[in-house]
This record gives sequence, structure tokens and C-alpha cells, in this order.
Amino acid sequence: MPGETAARFKAWFWRPPRPHGQTLPERSVSNLELLYDLVYVAVIGQASQALAGHVSAAGALEFAIVFGMVWTAWVNGSLYVELHGRQDGRTMLANQ
Repeated sequence: MPGETAARFKAWFWRPPRPHGQTLPERSVSNLELLYDLVYVAVIGQASQALAGHVSAAGALEFAIVFGMVWTAWVNGSLYVELHGRQDGRTMLANQ
């Protein structure tokens, strides 16, 4: 029994990413993906709070830089899940 559990875990965790172009017609957005998006909304909200406290050209530039980095990270994670993700451990670990 322990060998069977280890084999099932290995199959769940070590599958290769989905090839680009392979579609999953039954795929729907998971709760983990919604939480992922919500975390980024909260981070951008915190960055905008800092801008609201220091309204200036330098503050706007700092916000733009932070927003650009956060947005790039969000797009990178979202595109990975959309193009190569599966409902497995590898995708969940890579997307955190």
C-alpha cells in the first residue's frame, strides 16, 4: 500500500507541463486561481496606498515601477497556468 501511494503521488506531482496548444475543453477556473488573482489585487492596493500618501512625480514613478513588476509577475504566472498548467502538484507549486 505505501508503494502505491508513493507512485500515485509521483504521477500527480512529476507529470510534465501540458504541451503548448493542447486544450482542456472541460477546464474551469479553480478556487486557487481566484485566490492567486485576489492576492495580486491586494498587493496593488497596498502599493496604491503608498502613492496616496505621497502624491508627487517621484511617488507616481515609484508606483509605476512597482506596478510594472507586480503586473509582470501576475502575467507570467497566469500565462503559465493557461498555456501549460494542469490540475496537479507541479502546476500548484510553480504558481505560488
